[in-house]
Amino acid sequence: MRKNLSQILIPVFVFMLFGCDSKPEKDIEIASSEIESERYFLEEIQTQKFDTLLVDQQIRLQISKTDLDTYVSRKYDADDKLQTDNYRDAEISLIISRDSKILLDTVFEKRQFLKYADKNFIDSSVFYNYWFKELDDDRLKFFGTISIPETDIGFGFEHDFDLKTNQLDFELLTDDEE
Repeated sequence: MRKNLSQILIPVFVFMLFGCDSKPEKDIEIASSEIESERYFLEEIQTQKFDTLLVDQQIRLQISKTDLDTYVSRKYDADDKLQTDNYRDAEISLIISRDSKILLDTVFEKRQFLKYADKNFIDSSVFYNYWFKELDDDRLKFFGTISIPETDIGFGFEHDFDLKTNQLDFELLTDDEE
């Protein structure tokens, strides 16, 4: 029996001796489950130009949308990751000429509309676009929008240009007018 006991104790002792080594503990790093992703919409600066000729009145309308070197960022959670989308801001150039004579040459930026919207909205929005709408008697009508990208939050406005006085008037559109 003594022999049986020693046959059992010796392997247990050897196992305990080698199984209980004194290796230092390793720190385990747990990776953050939140992954960040960042995208840029329009990485390169672009200019879109629209030329409209009203031949009967000898009027030429030039609208240019030029991307700026600044971005508006929108952060949100998508599938357990923080997504940041960066959208280029833009400015709009409008040139109205008649009989080859320039009647109006101006540039619109979203900051010019601070009296119609609060600063937080303007900071998080982009000048989306600007279009020629119609010629009504001696008035050229234009339509523009400033909005927060990928949302329905924004506002529209109209510019009326009087061809007799060369006066440009502004009108903020309400929801039912847009």
